[in-house]
Amino acid sequence: MSDVVDRLKNLLGVPDFTPSPVSWSDVEAELGLELPQDFKEFCDYYPAIELDDFLYLTHPTARDKYDNFLSNAVIQGTALSELVEEDPDQFAYGSYPALGGLLAWGVNAFGQNLYWATEGKPDDWKIVTGDLVDYHFLYAGNFSSFLLGTLEGTIRNPILGHYDDRLKKIKFRR
Repeated sequence: MSDVVDRLKNLLGVPDFTPSPVSWSDVEAELGLELPQDFKEFCDYYPAIELDDFLYLTHPTARDKYDNFLSNAVIQGTALSELVEEDPDQFAYGSYPALGGLLAWGVNAFGQNLYWATEGKPDDWKIVTGDLVDYHFLYAGNFSSFLLGTLEGTIRNPILGHYDDRLKKIKFRR
């Protein structure tokens, strides 16, 4: 486990239940691509999570289609693809599976999606919040550092807003 994932574990605590084991080979085969290692490590320990009624993180074995990483990625990807097709000049990125396209892994309470820009090696993917050309935030770090920096308030993200308070409410979702 990486140091950042360990720090996240200290911040988030022990989940109420152990998530179902993830067959990463099946998940990656369904997507047709490898996923970042730190995301896989995080999901091996944590289920889908709701943080302070503000930030929602998906998981490959979650029951609800919006909490489930694969089904939510399809829902968000389809919606983004349709929007990009209608007006490509308004969007900074296309949707996965297009080269470099966005792959959703979370959302905030106001509907701004959290994505990876799927270009290059998975562990080098950038985090994208929002999707419009003039309304998105690019973070050149991995999933774990983005999540930790967001929750600790060290990342200034104009799309998500600054997370000023300490984490108060953590809900683990099946």
